[in-house]
Amino acid sequence: IDLYPEASHPLGPAPTHVAITPDGGRLVVTNAHDSSVAVIDTATNTVVKTLAVGQMPADAAISPDGSLAYVPNKYDWTVTAIDLSATDVLTTINVPDGGGPFAVAFAPDGNRAYVAMQDASVYVIDPATHAITDTIAVTNAGHTGDLVISADGNTGYLAALNSDEVIVLDLVSSTVTDTLTVVNPKGLALSADGSRLYVGTFGFAGESDYHLWMFDTHSGDVITGTNFEHPGAPRLVGSDIQGLALTPDGSHLYVPSIDGESVFIVDAATLEQIGMILTNPSPTFAPLRGVISPDGAYLYVASWMREPTTVSVIDTATQRIVGEIVADREGPCTSASW
Repeated sequence: IDLYPEASHPLGPAPTHVAITPDGGRLVVTNAHDSSVAVIDTATNTVVKTLAVGQMPADAAISPDGSLAYVPNKYDWTVTAIDLSATDVLTTINVPDGGGPFAVAFAPDGNRAYVAMQDASVYVIDPATHAITDTIAVTNAGHTGDLVISADGNTGYLAALNSDEVIVLDLVSSTVTDTLTVVNPKGLALSADGSRLYVGTFGFAGESDYHLWMFDTHSGDVITGTNFEHPGAPRLVGSDIQGLALTPDGSHLYVPSIDGESVFIVDAATLEQIGMILTNPSPTFAPLRGVISPDGAYLYVASWMREPTTVSVIDTATQRIVGEIVADREGPCTSASW
C-alpha cells in the first residue's frame, strides 16, 4: 500500500503519532520528516489525502464528534486545525513562544481543547473559534509527554518528562492540584471511570523503577508496577514507552516499546504481562504509538524507524498482524526529524 509516496513525502516517511475518529473510519497519522499528516481510510487502508502542517508535528487529537483534528507543531509554535469532513486544513493557530506545543487533547464535550507547551503552560482553545481562551500555569513542566482528560472533563493529567512527575490539572479552576512522582513519564492512559492512571516510562532501562505504573487517582498512591520480560533480553528490554492504548472495555493495555521492538499486552487490572506482538521483523523496528478502533477490533501501531516505516494493523482477537501500511520507498532518518 503506497502510504508515503515520494511526491507527498520528499524527505522520507516517519509516522510518529496516530489518532482515530470516533466512528473508526479515519486515521490521522503525523509524519515527522516532512511536517505532514496522512488521513487514512481504515476500510481500505489507503490515504485519502496528505496535508502539510507545521514543523515537527508532535501529536494529534480528534474532536469527540470526529469533525476536527488538532496537530501541535513543536518547532514553529503553531497548532494546525484540520477539517476531517473536507480533509483539508482549516486554519493555523499561533501559540505564544514557549518551547513549542507538544501534546493536545479535547475535552469530552468537545467545547475545549488543551495544548501543553514544553515550558510551563497549558493553553485552552475554543474549537469553535480556534482562539486561546485561557492559560493554565504549570511550574517546570519541561519536556512533556502525553496529556489525557477524564471522562467528566474536570481533570487532566500531563506527563512531565524532565521533572519526573505527572502533573494533575483541575480543568474547572485551571490550576495544578497535585503531582505524581514517576521517573521519565511519557505515555499515559486513563480508565473510563477515571480511577486508574497508567504511566509508561521513557528512557534507558533501569532509570525508572517500573516500565509501566498504575496509580489510584483518588489517593495518588501507586497501586502496582511492572517491568516487561522479553525473550530477546538482555539486548531487548521493555522500556522507552511513548504511548499506551487501553481497550474500550478497559480490560487490556497495549504498550508499544521502542527498546523492546514490539508491543506488550497487559492485563489492565493487574499489569500482568500476558503477551507480546512483534509487529515488524526488522531488528531496527521502533514502535512509537498505538490506537485502538472504537469497537476494539483493531490496533494500529505507527513505527518510525530508519527503513522501512510502517503502520501495522493488528487483529486484537487473534493478536496477529492482518495488514501493514508500508512506505513505498526507504529513507534514512535525520536528526532534524526529532
